[in-house]
Amino acid sequence: MLALFPWFIVLGVALVWVVVFYLSKYVSLSSICAAISLPVSLALMSPWASSRNFWILVLFSMLAASLAVWTHRANITRLLNGTESRFGKKKSES
Repeated sequence: MLALFPWFIVLGVALVWVVVFYLSKYVSLSSICAAISLPVSLALMSPWASSRNFWILVLFSMLAASLAVWTHRANITRLLNGTESRFGKKKSES
């Protein structure tokens, strides 16, 4: 990510991950939210984009976010069912 995207986009995605994790203690939810925030952040930056390849980068980030959400589909099911493990809690405490 550091090589493909501007530093402030990477910082924003990392900030989303940290905030969601701090509030929820779910690593999977943090990862999903961070993945979704990548193409959203890039799309919001479009008025200031000067590169001709900008929209290719947006499309790539949408593909990467879709793949991340698809990979977490079992976690999404557990989140919706309330059975996903939180960070720092033992399984017997859930």
